[in-house]
Amino acid sequence: ATDEIVVRNFSHGPLNPATIDDPYDYNRDRQVNGTDRLIARTNQTNPLTMLRLITPPAADKVLEQAAEALTSAKVDWLFEFEQMTEKSQPRSSTAPRVIPPSDV
Repeated sequence: ATDEIVVRNFSHGPLNPATIDDPYDYNRDRQVNGTDRLIARTNQTNPLTMLRLITPPAADKVLEQAAEALTSAKVDWLFEFEQMTEKSQPRSSTAPRVIPPSDV
């Protein structure tokens, strides 16, 4: 109900368009009008369906946890990748290749 009331109280039309960051222009058509009131009316929430806001952990803590996970995990995927590529590629000899002279 509060959303419907603020849309009615802070309306904008074609002669006084709403700004891009107007919080009451729900469909972002630069007009705060009956359409926005219908959007507010049909999308009501209650304590069971309300948006749950979270507080993210501090960035330093997240980076510290990521560093711990990397150092504690066995990171041998690069070694396995090198082993696979060595098996799939033929070994090249270090001896120079001799090109026979062509019969002209």
